[in-house]
Amino acid sequence: MSYEYMTREQLIVELEKKDKIIENIARCAGTDSLTSVLNRKRGLESLYREIELAKINKEKLTIGFADVNNLKNINDNYGHLTGDYVLITLCNIIKDNIRKSDFIFRYGGDEFIIVLPKTNIKESSIVWSRISDKIKETSKNLKYEIGMSCGFVEYDEYYNKSLKELIKMADFKMYESKSKIG
Repeated sequence: MSYEYMTREQLIVELEKKDKIIENIARCAGTDSLTSVLNRKRGLESLYREIELAKINKEKLTIGFADVNNLKNINDNYGHLTGDYVLITLCNIIKDNIRKSDFIFRYGGDEFIIVLPKTNIKESSIVWSRISDKIKETSKNLKYEIGMSCGFVEYDEYYNKSLKELIKMADFKMYESKSKIG
């Protein structure tokens, strides 16, 4: 396409189209294609930014490590399309029950990290209770049980933990939670 013979208005329209394409590519590059939540790379970048903001502003930040319960059984007994449906459904439930300032990202196959800025551990427990209730309610309408286990840790500026350590701590809390359900 030759831009030499375009009017100023036509050039602006073309540039706006290209900007939208670039925005779409950037969004897709940072989004998990199945669940439409942030992917690991973009999620970790965003989490790191939130930790820095919490540190600078001396605010609370809670990180949850969530794991889908019995996904292997669902995949084995009902097929991987059903397993995919479960992942999508669970992510949608979480997204629908957190604030716009909160976010979730896919950390691994059936592992997700939930980031709740300006939230303490007690408040995150209330958020997770609401999410769990919605998951149980949704599960009643299915021929298989869906569920998630989640462990939360609160970032505190005095802890001086690395991002990796915080995730490891939340993962440990998730396994404690999972062991309680058997």
